[in-house]
Amino acid sequence: MTRILSGRLIALPAPPDGGRIDSGWLYRQLRAAILAGQLAPGSRLPSTRAFAREHATSRAVAEAAYARLESEGLVRRRHGSGSHVADALPVRVRVGRRQRPPPGELIGARARAWLAEPGCVEPDRLMPFNAGQPDPQEFPWATWERCWLAGNREARLMATHATDPRGVPELRAAIADHLIRFRGLNCGAERVVVFNSSQTALLVIALLLVAPGQCVAMEDPGYPGARAAFAIAGADVRPVAVDQSGLRVQDLDQDGNDVRLVYVTPSHQYPTGVALDEARRKALLEWGERDGRWIVEDDYDGDFRYSGASMLAMQGRTRHQRTLYVGTFSKAMFPSLRLAYAVLPEPLIAPATMLRAQIDGFSPAGNQLAMARFMADGAFDAHLRRTREAYRRRRVLLRAALQPIVSLGWALGPADAGLHQTVVEPIPGAARQAVALAPRHDLALARVGQYAHGAWNGPDALFLRYGALRDEQIVDGAARLCRMLAKRAP
Repeated sequence: MTRILSGRLIALPAPPDGGRIDSGWLYRQLRAAILAGQLAPGSRLPSTRAFAREHATSRAVAEAAYARLESEGLVRRRHGSGSHVADALPVRVRVGRRQRPPPGELIGARARAWLAEPGCVEPDRLMPFNAGQPDPQEFPWATWERCWLAGNREARLMATHATDPRGVPELRAAIADHLIRFRGLNCGAERVVVFNSSQTALLVIALLLVAPGQCVAMEDPGYPGARAAFAIAGADVRPVAVDQSGLRVQDLDQDGNDVRLVYVTPSHQYPTGVALDEARRKALLEWGERDGRWIVEDDYDGDFRYSGASMLAMQGRTRHQRTLYVGTFSKAMFPSLRLAYAVLPEPLIAPATMLRAQIDGFSPAGNQLAMARFMADGAFDAHLRRTREAYRRRRVLLRAALQPIVSLGWALGPADAGLHQTVVEPIPGAARQAVALAPRHDLALARVGQYAHGAWNGPDALFLRYGALRDEQIVDGAARLCRMLAKRAP
């Protein structure tokens, strides 16, 4: 079905399963067309009455969709003049989407450079396959509520004065104990600093260790949040390619670059899913032992490994204090908890704490004390054991449901860890085409290539996030994906 909008022909695909148009489906189609530029700023939309008549639906359906777009700032509506695409879209940076920042005269050059980097924002609606966060239905809320109430009772004593920017002692001790037991770290509570997010931890590290113009190396493709943190610090960010064995450590010193710091996700590379192999881990640690060099190890989902030997953190494998370890509770607990941490060398604790205090003060004591109790009581360990098995089972289910496209030449990526699965394209451009087609099939897909920064030429892959999806959503979403790709197979 089609509709002429402002003199341009905009195709609306048939609703799923041939059903009637509903407001949610219409909202998603129009939103995608606006963000993709198919509906230019200022374009006039048909009236809700005309739309309903043309598409044999109710006016209330179009009214609800238009109202939702208006609430997001994507559409402006005025009595007597109709509905139009907004002249200036709001700045809402999405994973893998580069949006034009506000006009240059309004903001500084450094901010413009930072805004050009894609950010990581949780989706408004969870669907196959944008759900990389943990499943709230797997969380022991009753146990957490008891810990939260107890923690906040303890926090009353801190209500009238600031909390230690390093974090409350109880939580720092619990984090150190967990990292020593399960990740093999070389640390004590005195070397742990609590942050509101791993993004804040990376920003503090970048500002502390990197002067403007100094060279920082990071994985390519890699985590855009880290790239943004180093960009804010004014670093010259140098992309270093990732292959099936992880970061190409041998490329760090090419072209005569004096790399000050390297950022890695060695246990489960983001986003390719590969692990840094043993030879390269050793080579990277040796590289970091040279004067003036640092390694930042981001272990964002290190608690979720499903097969093979336990992959201990690099930080615990060297006596030289050149490796900084960053972790978060966003995957193991829930994102809105807003707690992360870094394990730092002793000489950096005081300056990092002061810098953190200047940026955002401290983390709320109630949540910290609740988390400390949750860990000390053994509830955190039990929760990890249970959810690790749940997510492992979902990965098995997803990989089985994706088997039909393996015969089409698509290849399933690593399956050892994490809450996402990669699917490597059979021919160049196939992943890009699939991402473009996905909204028509009520799918939300991303590509590994969207996280590339330099001249990365590896095979592209679909980036499927499944952590918060139920079994039936995984099976149904994989079936729709397979049908879509089968129709486009040569």
